Amino acid sequence: MKISQGKNNPILLIVVFSCIQTCLALGQSNTLMVEVEKCRNDKGVVSVSLFKVEKDYMKDFSNSLKATVVNGKAVVHFENLPQGEYAISIMHDENGNGELDSNFFRMPKEGIGFSNDASATFGPPPWDKAKFSWKPGDKTQVIHVRYL
Repeated sequence: MKISQGKNNPILLIVVFSCIQTCLALGQSNTLMVEVEKCRNDKGVVSVSLFKVEKDYMKDFSNSLKATVVNGKAVVHFENLPQGEYAISIMHDENGNGELDSNFFRMPKEGIGFSNDASATFGPPPWDKAKFSWKPGDKTQVIHVRYL
């Protein structure tokens, strides 16, 4: 079998295209960066929790990272994530006691937020409002803190 050596060789085009795709895939990061914005002060820390499945949402906080607040912003990086659906919750723990402080009516006294900037009226938003699809190379998730 003779392989032609011209510019329009289909085998050569397939090999080149495959190499380009492989290089692009290798250049993508499996790290999800979460930027938390609009913290009302730089006190305490921001706790960012990542949920992979609905049954763990707002129940299993084992996949959480903390960051200091600088100029009203905090950033965390979740590394080695597979492609999939996720949801995020954040808490601006201003006094650093590791808890979401609330008032007499159980309304949060500290800042909270969720992926997709989903609203939390009487409790956290449902999974369907907070979930998002993520794949390696996707952009940063930005969450704005809300104080009730």
